[in-house]
Formats: sequence, structure tokens, C-alpha cells
Amino acid sequence: MPNGLVVGCESLFVPYGNAASAGHGSLAGWLFASTAAGAMAGDLVVGRFVPPGWRDRIIEPLRLLLAAPYLLFFLSPPPALAVPLGFLAAAGYAASLPLQDRLIRHTDEAIQGQVLGLHMNGMMTWQAIAALIAGAVASFLPPATAMGTMAAASTTVTLLLVPCLRRSAPAARTTIPRWAAPR
Repeated sequence: MPNGLVVGCESLFVPYGNAASAGHGSLAGWLFASTAAGAMAGDLVVGRFVPPGWRDRIIEPLRLLLAAPYLLFFLSPPPALAVPLGFLAAAGYAASLPLQDRLIRHTDEAIQGQVLGLHMNGMMTWQAIAALIAGAVASFLPPATAMGTMAAASTTVTLLLVPCLRRSAPAARTTIPRWAAPR
């Protein structure tokens, strides 16, 4: 659900770009490109360089990273700031990797493909619903404010889901340095 709400932010790139980039070219194109690059960079870092024992620990920070940069859109950032904010936020999509791994670990091997298919369909459906909600919000508010509103909703949902995520965390974890352990 938090991913879908952030997709609602991204669904407003064109109206935001039209409103913010008078004389600056196609801001929406730069936003789409930067978020694609950010998502790829996040997946690369988490998938290749974060040890498996740490991946579950970074789910919550990555999900917050997914929305937090868009909160700055309440301030209608200039193009030079909006593009890196989109890159940074999209790196948070990497939270999907350890979440999918957790889903697979909790699923019987015989139905793992079906469960992943259902998961992806549910996620894409929620993304479409969030884009619709974002469009409705943007019909009453300026695009930047609507993007910030969707980011605030994503942040709220992420924080509300933390207890559920902790309950589904694997019981056996690899050793993590004491300084990194949650307090």
C-alpha cells in the first residue's frame, strides 16, 4: 500500500512538471528518468551489496525513504531539487526485495508462484487506485501539494504497518552488530 501511494505521487509528474517548469523544458521527463534510475540503484544496492541478514532490518527505513522526499513537494521544489528528490525516493522501492523474500519464506513451495502472482496483481491494483486518488486530490489542490499529501498518506500507512512487519520478521537472524540493533 505505501508503494501504491507513492505511485500516486509519480502519477502527478506531468501536471507538476507543467506547473513548475515554465521555460525549463520537460521536467516530467526528468522526473520519470530519475525515479527509474533511483529504483534501479536501490535494487542494485540492496540486492547485491546488503547482506541477507541486514535486509529485513532495512525494510522500514527504505519504506520511509520511499515517501519522505516527496514530503518536500509541499514546498514546490524547483526542478534542480525535484529531480534528485525523485531519485532518492525511488531508491526506497528496494524495500520490495526483502518483503518478497519474506513472503516466499512464509509460503509453501508448491504455491509460491501463485502467491507472488497474487502479490504483484494486488500491488499493481493498489497503484492504479492510488493514481486515481492522487488525480482526485490534484483536482482540488495544486500538483505539488497533492504529491505531498500522497507522501504524507504513504508515510502514515508505513508507520501504521510497522508492528505487522515486525510480527512477520524471521525469528532466526544473523548476527548484527550491537550498535545496529533496534533499541
